[in-house]
Amino acid sequence: MKRINYYSLLLVVHFLLIFITVFGSIFVIIIGQPEWLIAFITVPMINLLLLPITKKGEKFDPAHPILMILVSVIIGSVLRSFFIISPYESPAKFLMLMGKPPTFLLVGIIPLYIGFIFFVFGYIYPVKPLRDWSRKKIYNEEVSLKKFIPVTIIITLVSMYTAYEFFKKTGVNFAALSADDLSKKRRFQMEGGGYAALGYYKMVMDLIEPLFYIALMYMILNKKKIISFLGALTLFLGILNLIYPVIESIRSNALYVIINTGLIIFYLTGGIKLKDLLKVALVGSVILYGMTIFRSSNNTKRTVTTVSTNPLAIMVGTTNFTGVDKTSQIINGIPDKLPYQFGESLVYWLTSPIPRTWWPDKPAISYGLIIGEKIYGKRDFDDPGGGIPPGYVAEMYLNFGYAGIVLGMFLMGLLFKLFYDAYKKNRATSIYAMLIFVIVFVPLALKLIGGDFSGCMTKVIKGVVSVYIIMKLIQKKQVNNPDLQKKEINQI
Repeated sequence: MKRINYYSLLLVVHFLLIFITVFGSIFVIIIGQPEWLIAFITVPMINLLLLPITKKGEKFDPAHPILMILVSVIIGSVLRSFFIISPYESPAKFLMLMGKPPTFLLVGIIPLYIGFIFFVFGYIYPVKPLRDWSRKKIYNEEVSLKKFIPVTIIITLVSMYTAYEFFKKTGVNFAALSADDLSKKRRFQMEGGGYAALGYYKMVMDLIEPLFYIALMYMILNKKKIISFLGALTLFLGILNLIYPVIESIRSNALYVIINTGLIIFYLTGGIKLKDLLKVALVGSVILYGMTIFRSSNNTKRTVTTVSTNPLAIMVGTTNFTGVDKTSQIINGIPDKLPYQFGESLVYWLTSPIPRTWWPDKPAISYGLIIGEKIYGKRDFDDPGGGIPPGYVAEMYLNFGYAGIVLGMFLMGLLFKLFYDAYKKNRATSIYAMLIFVIVFVPLALKLIGGDFSGCMTKVIKGVVSVYIIMKLIQKKQVNNPDLQKKEINQI
């Protein structure tokens, strides 16, 4: 964000959003289409969330948690509202409104505004910063390249073998891999019925992700050429980290790899050239668009009955992000279709270490599966996929009503601020801090607001454990003098 005053830019954005809201609302009233007011009143959500960072001295950070939340809100609430009101024909609108008029979206818009107001209160609330973790050994000990290379090769081979077994168990035919295979969700069908996600397989497979980021950091900081053994290894790890989610048809995982690669380059080089940013965005868009088309063409559920070729419709026509539609449906369905949970959905992540193959009746960790069944009635429980993540605001209401929204969003704002400030200070001087930031904190900030709590907590624990194990295997054993270690990303 060089040559641009970030504070001035945000002021311009605020003005434009207010202009669009006011004059857009007046215009649709004049032309006799007041239903468009539903869409225009979602626009100030952006203003509200930008308030905490609209201050002099604030610097642009692409991974700021508020910007991550804004991505979800803009796609799932603002653009989706305009999409629903628009005359554009899309079968996805059936799932969004379930036969109700567009005014039904007000059921979700009001709780979302309440939630974001208290999120802002939590974010700006004065609280003592977290203690400085940088003196802990794992934060400041250097990485040994002599350890890193063999550990990386061994873990990569183990990961590839585990991936082969995982995909074989979940029905991938490697002899005749087709577009249909790339569009299917991967779950293992157990004897006697039911499905298992094989989480431990995935955890081993995903060990290559931190290894890729460490290798990337080393290449950047030491200005190594890609034409080398380490360069080839780094490139191979990057490709492998994209191949797994493509075969699994998990678009978000592929997206995070692309985002995190860009963030590491941004933080370690002081910025990304526009042409390089456009290249990364183009590659990411092509991958995600292709995966969505494949999945849609193979989908037999009522979510999408025909394949849309409109990229915008594909993006906003999903059940992900902070959906104003699903927030409305969930809140409207409580307690008639689904009773208040009183915290039950928030503790399912505690059961994640127990394999479903050992406990076939284990509760679904992702509450989206229950939402899909009870609120939308669009799936059988044993049918793989079909879940609709409730979003943090709706899940807080599901558990404790409006009190849950107020307290939950306040705590979310408070904790995001505390952890962001803590890792912002350490990520530039610690490999471990950078890895936790990009593997754990960034996906959490991007996904929690539109996902489900227990599912996100499971990913947080898996990410922390994986990074910790990797770092312990590859770090040098240093004399306890952490001040000597505080150089650029430990100098690796």
